Amino acid sequence: MRIAVTGASGFFGAVMAQVATEAGHDVTPVTRAGYAAASAAGGYDLVVNAAMPSGRFRAECNPEEDFRETVEKTFRIRRDFAPARLLQVSSVSARCQRDRVYGRHKRAAEALVDDGRNLVVRLGPLYHETLSKGVILDILRGDTVHAAAGSRYAFTPAAWAAAEMLRRCGESGVIEIGARGALRLDELAAALGSASGFRGAEDHQEFPDAPARAPAADEVIGFAEALRRHLGERAQ
Repeated sequence: MRIAVTGASGFFGAVMAQVATEAGHDVTPVTRAGYAAASAAGGYDLVVNAAMPSGRFRAECNPEEDFRETVEKTFRIRRDFAPARLLQVSSVSARCQRDRVYGRHKRAAEALVDDGRNLVVRLGPLYHETLSKGVILDILRGDTVHAAAGSRYAFTPAAWAAAEMLRRCGESGVIEIGARGALRLDELAAALGSASGFRGAEDHQEFPDAPARAPAADEVIGFAEALRRHLGERAQ
């Protein structure tokens, strides 16, 4: 397939572009600088919209900015890349955090593309060797985590999620892709010997219908231990 990936310079967009390329697809990574040329070129079989922000706390502090970067941007991408099918990268927050700015905006963006032809994929907490922010790093650094200690996260390898999205890209509607089971944040902190404190509401990001082929959420512990070693080597 000929695939355009918007947000290709971001965390998940970069992973998706790499996974799709390795799978043999003709991939056009789309960044802000190359947006006009990429949309004008056309001829795409699929456009993966990975260009939306992922910061829940930032969304609460800057709701107007988050609306522009989530809802308005989705509208422009759908318009500018028509008639290509759209694969919208969304979040489980659209299901479980509709009382928060981040979740409401993700759901509003979904409504713009869920027309029976396009595919919306809700993801949860992701990890990859290129991780540069988020709860895993907060815990490794001993920083305060802005969620309750008992929050359950279905940590999912980003590359697996990207490959699964490509495998199911012929579907339409709204689906969820994530790991089996979940790990409490305080359990992850304990496994890593972290002194992180927790402050905030419970924030459960789980996938009750995850298939048997999905990775287990607690596999993140091994990843985090390897990342800690890597960060320690870089600091030396």
